[in-house]
Amino acid sequence: MRVRWGAVAVAMVVAPLAACAPDPEPPTAIFLGDADTVGAALPDDQAASRWPTLVSQHFGWREVNAGCDGSGYVTTGDTCETTYRERVDRVLEEDPDVIVVSGGLADLGGTLGEIEAAVHATFLTLDQTFPDAKIYVTGTLSAGAGYDAEALNAIVQEQAQRVGAVYFDLGDPLEGRPELVSAGGHPNADGHAVIAELTSNVLGGS
Repeated sequence: MRVRWGAVAVAMVVAPLAACAPDPEPPTAIFLGDADTVGAALPDDQAASRWPTLVSQHFGWREVNAGCDGSGYVTTGDTCETTYRERVDRVLEEDPDVIVVSGGLADLGGTLGEIEAAVHATFLTLDQTFPDAKIYVTGTLSAGAGYDAEALNAIVQEQAQRVGAVYFDLGDPLEGRPELVSAGGHPNADGHAVIAELTSNVLGGS
């Protein structure tokens, strides 16, 4: 029997090379939001329990968390001193596949005209800065605080759809469930898990 040594040699060379091929880079997801996005109410040892981190783990994404406590479309954050739109400048080096925008509760003290202009500018900036990214936008999570965010959510939905973003309203999944809310009114670790599950279900089906 004649052995085709050339073919054997090629197979022996190719197999190790294939085994050493680097793993593909995971998709990058930017989460732009407020205290709930950054998990401000969570203890340091529970930081990995925030809902953007759980969602990223579920889908195998690399998380870029651009949340900031107290911030909104109009309102600047307590520590970052930026609005959502202004914070886009801090992630310009990223090449996101997915962008998830949420929150806006801090804006409810402003006029609807101010909110609409700021929301429009935020989504337009995201769309123009990251034209290849899929943008998802959630309604405001009021974390059972009793806020009426209907008018704000209507503005966010309209402006998100104008740039082709996918809007989804989770309602207020923590309403009437004090075991899911921290003393400060924000979701605790269990509350974040609920939000993460709902968000993952929506994103997975879109």
